[in-house]
Amino acid sequence: MATGSLALYYSDAGPWSGGLDFRYLGRYALSSGRCVNAATIHDFPGVAGCVGAPTLPGQVDGRGFGELNLDVHYAWHCGWVAALGLYNLLDTHAPAAQFWYVDRLRSEIDSLSKRARRYSPASARTADGAAEHFAPVRIVTRTQLR
Repeated sequence: MATGSLALYYSDAGPWSGGLDFRYLGRYALSSGRCVNAATIHDFPGVAGCVGAPTLPGQVDGRGFGELNLDVHYAWHCGWVAALGLYNLLDTHAPAAQFWYVDRLRSEIDSLSKRARRYSPASARTADGAAEHFAPVRIVTRTQLR
């Protein structure tokens, strides 16, 4: 499994600044490994082993994905800052999270359960904007006179 992030920031362009960020998540394990007969017989009464069980015989992996994001900022001298963020620039269609499990309810104890790969889709290409005002800070100190 390979995971990483690469970010480039630029801030020497007068009032402009910005950043470009690439995040990568490689293939990762969704199940705990290959099927084991003893565990399957214990978990699924009436099943002779991995062959008849609702589990897969091998490792179940989630597929990875990469995402490219961009942030741009403009700062005025009067304290106002405008920002624009563009996320998932390449419009990557991949699950943001994946899960592997076997559906088992108490009422299903004598029947074979369903195995499933569930996922939560990643966000589509999106934009986000903001404007903020930063007031200058003035520090006032008091001194006691004797």
